[in-house]
Amino acid sequence: MLAAMVAALPWMSPDKPGIGFLLCIIVGFALIGRALWRPRPWAFWLIVLAAVLLIPAVALSRSFRRIDMLAIVFHKEFGMQGATLAGLGTPILQAVLCALAMVLIFLGLSSFGRWRGWHFAVSALAVLAVNPVVQYLAVSQLNATVPSDLARHLAEPKLRPADPGAVLPDVLMIYMESRDLQFADPAVWGDVYAPLEAFSKRGMSFTRVGQIAGTGWSLAGLVATNCAVPILPRGPLYRTNFEEIEEFMPEMTCLGDILADRGYRSAFVVGGDLRFGGIDTFFRTHRIEDITGLRELETVYAPEEIAKSLIGWVQDDQMVFDFATGKLAELQAQPKPYALLVETIGPHGDNGFLSRRCTEDGQATFSRDLSLVLRCTIEDTLAFVAHAEA
Repeated sequence: MLAAMVAALPWMSPDKPGIGFLLCIIVGFALIGRALWRPRPWAFWLIVLAAVLLIPAVALSRSFRRIDMLAIVFHKEFGMQGATLAGLGTPILQAVLCALAMVLIFLGLSSFGRWRGWHFAVSALAVLAVNPVVQYLAVSQLNATVPSDLARHLAEPKLRPADPGAVLPDVLMIYMESRDLQFADPAVWGDVYAPLEAFSKRGMSFTRVGQIAGTGWSLAGLVATNCAVPILPRGPLYRTNFEEIEEFMPEMTCLGDILADRGYRSAFVVGGDLRFGGIDTFFRTHRIEDITGLRELETVYAPEEIAKSLIGWVQDDQMVFDFATGKLAELQAQPKPYALLVETIGPHGDNGFLSRRCTEDGQATFSRDLSLVLRCTIEDTLAFVAHAEA
């Protein structure tokens, strides 16, 4: 039961009941004795197979609190170059222990009596039933499909001609990873979100905004906000890796295209690898050529500073904003209007990315203290904005 709850309820913390669960398994195996080791029919391996399939699904579910099949299919098609499993140790361990517990439980139960093949088959189906991916697919099939008129609303941007003597505004866009309004609840998070709320009162702030399918991962969010369309993967059997694609959605008119037509010089800065999910291909297709990521940052900063700011597979937000500050000065020094896009990492899933400025030893690291991660990255973001304004 506990293993099933860990798989089906990704927000559940299994630590405390896990101790009692472990003691029950030990006592149960002691009672079974040598019967535990008798040969099992081939159908027993159906349970093992179902448990193995459980591991990646549970690890993803517990990392991000949900399963997004479009994101899974997209990254299956286009790869995850530059990313590693760093920071996912706890969810992966929980998933492995969950799968192992289910195998051991059915192994023990089958030792109490003479199980036939159908007993094992039904047990394997029970394991499949708690798989988050299977649950997602089942719910998707059971729910009525809502007709979408999104395509009907798609229109090419029609911009009025710029006045010959008009001064075009500079554009600064900052993607604040996972810093949404759930953190504005003072009963749960205290005043950690207060600086952003104060800042939002200076302009327009949108609430009750829904997220449609095809916009829920890194590149999908960039495409949605630059091109006003979702990404739809081509299917689970599509085999082409994204590195082989030279252009991404070239038929769409996106923000970079509009800015380039107006004479802007545009740049993008992120702490991760630009190859991840095809970010580099997307921006270059849409005429933002000045893009900086993990590899480019490694050529700018000293090796010891790179080591201090590296968290798994990304540089911390402190380094991203440090570089963006220099890039801002470079853009402001030239005569063209500019657009600077900056993407942060901060509270990414359960394990946040804590910048070295906010750690005791000055080493950037993963942190499960999301309040600290939020406070740190919000301070860095608003300091950068204040500098840009000044």
